[in-house]
Formats: sequence, structure tokens, C-alpha cells
Amino acid sequence: MSKKRKKLRHIPNGIILGFDEVNNGFNLPNLNPHHRPSIIVVGYMMPDTGRACYGSQPFEKKGSIFSQGKNGLDRALRRGRTYLSEHPDFLYTTIPKIMVEKSPLCLIKGNAIAALTFAFFLKYNLNPSKTQVIFDGVDREVHSNHLESVLEMWFKKADLNVPHLYKPHADDRVCAVRKADRIAYYLAGISFLGNKHKWPYRHRKIDMKRLDELAIRVAERDLVEYPEP
Repeated sequence: MSKKRKKLRHIPNGIILGFDEVNNGFNLPNLNPHHRPSIIVVGYMMPDTGRACYGSQPFEKKGSIFSQGKNGLDRALRRGRTYLSEHPDFLYTTIPKIMVEKSPLCLIKGNAIAALTFAFFLKYNLNPSKTQVIFDGVDREVHSNHLESVLEMWFKKADLNVPHLYKPHADDRVCAVRKADRIAYYLAGISFLGNKHKWPYRHRKIDMKRLDELAIRVAERDLVEYPEP
């Protein structure tokens, strides 16, 4: 039996952390020999405006960065870098293909979202009562419910009481998730189509191996005074 779907709440002066991923590195020939095929999971932070945004801003559509011919590739990558520079409030992590072959995706994605959430709270000193986490579903509802359970486990360990829920088709319906989806897409394009040794925007890349450490650091934030909105 599926869980009763929770509703996206409007929190005045609050923050939404939207999460989504892209797995283009699994499905296409990897033109960058320095990066192994990986899922890129992105979290995007934005003010809670109280409404979904269907996006009329420049470059809101992803385009076809992975199907560009040789002449159009540089233009497509420039478009991606422009979008990333205009939407800098993101963090991301990577999930190697070999990890997905050994563990359920709902478990690994839950760990990734937890790690990114903790990193957001530590980096921006977010107030749990003014923040909510929204993410796109996995391939089936039961898997999305399992993902929610993974998050609940980690949030409990970090003593972090923050609303978290998945929204079917959130990459179309929730602005923060939609932007996370596009950022993940452009990061994948820059990573897998380029010839760079290092991941782009390294200062925004979170290592999932630090998940336990991040949870402990969040749990120890009890003396933090949150800024007034």
C-alpha cells in the first residue's frame, strides 16, 4: 500500500532544496576518458515563492547538448556554462555506475540527497523550520517510498527535523527540482563531452564518503542561532 502523498507547503521567507539527477553517462558513449560513467545528483536552493514555476527564463529548456554535432558542441557547452553561472546555488555529488550495480538505486540516491542536504545546512546555516526538501521520484512509487525511508533514517541520525517528500514529475512541477534537473544535465554535458581530468565546479562537489561525518556535524549544530528572516 502506498503512502498518502504529502503536500508541498508554502513557508513564507523559507527555503526549498530541490533534488534531481541525470544518468546520461550510463546511456551514451563516454567521450571523456578521464571520467567513468556516473549518475550526477544535484541539489538546488531557492526561496520558497509559494508556487511552481514553469520557467520562461532564458535557457530554461535543456536543449540537445548530447546530440550536437561537432560544430554545435562548443555552443551547447557554452550554453550550459552560462546556465550554471546564472544559477550558482547548487551542490552536487556523483554515483559511479559500479555502485549502482551493487546496491539499489533508491538507497544510493537517498544517501546522495542526505549528503547534499547536510552540506546545504552546514554551508548556508539553514533553519530546519524554514526549509523543506523536495525530490523527483524513482522509477516506481515503492522505490520512492524506500528513498523517503532512507532520508528519514539519515535525518533522524543528524537530529534534523525538516519536511521531505517526493513529488511525481517534480522536474516539471517544482521550480527548484526543475532547475536541479537542468544543472545536472549541463554538468553531465561538460563532464562527459569534454576532455577535463577534474569534475567542473569542484568547490560544489560533495563526496558521499563524508555522509556519516556530515550527519554528525549537523547533529552538533544545536548551539547555532538562526538568522531572523
